[in-house]
Amino acid sequence: MIVSETHHISGSDGKTILIDVKYSNKKHPLPIIVFCHGFKGFKDWGHFNLIADFFAQNGYVFVKFNFSHNGTRVDSPESFTDLEAFSKNNFSKELFDTEKVVDFVCTSEFRDKYNADLSNLILMGHSRGGGIAILQASGDERIKALITLSAIEAFGKYWSKEQMDKWKREGVMYIKNARTNQELPMDYQMYEDFYRNKDRLDIPKAAGKMNCPWLIVHAKDDSTIPFNAAENMHKACEKSELMLLDEGGHTFGGKHPWLEDELPAETKEIVGFSLDFLKKSL
Repeated sequence: MIVSETHHISGSDGKTILIDVKYSNKKHPLPIIVFCHGFKGFKDWGHFNLIADFFAQNGYVFVKFNFSHNGTRVDSPESFTDLEAFSKNNFSKELFDTEKVVDFVCTSEFRDKYNADLSNLILMGHSRGGGIAILQASGDERIKALITLSAIEAFGKYWSKEQMDKWKREGVMYIKNARTNQELPMDYQMYEDFYRNKDRLDIPKAAGKMNCPWLIVHAKDDSTIPFNAAENMHKACEKSELMLLDEGGHTFGGKHPWLEDELPAETKEIVGFSLDFLKKSL
């Protein structure tokens, strides 16, 4: 039986990070997977719960969380109801939140409660969350393996000069959420923070100095982030392994809401491959 428990910790600017912990059997010390969602995402998006269930059933403690400024609230974790927080989000805040979650799972209290194996901690991230996971893993010796799904290869890469000029002039950029038709605001502070912290937020640099085993997963038909991003990161890191799918798109067959009891075929293939990767890497 899969057990799911919820925790709250303080994140960037004191805002709450909502955390789910899933596991199924605590008879033996369990490796930990910490999962970072992507832009316009949240911990319960689409088929993420089924991914968590899969790893919990296979002997892992699976930890997924909402970034403190992702636009959701504790009482509405699947809706963008805090647009003020969304507008104030930036890469540094997400990296700060990720470190706070890693700190949380590395406590003796977490270890004792979940019989967690702190010596086998894995970071997993999707899309922008994959980029955040790369940055965290490259500088954190506690991370023993990394799995990225459709990860972005460099922050700011897809901002055009025209976009940047308008963003600076107006102070805010609106991003359409196709699912809800909301116009989601991003304040120009996001770029200013990125510019101030370019070295710390340099994904290609982090990829080049990655010390832990790294599985890079991407679909060739990803229309959001081209698959050559995965190929470039694979070339940059000797310890990486590349898994390219012919189909699956940016979310490997998933969508929100996901109403099926089974994972999409492409995601099922990915999690199975990831399990094999972890068995040989840890």
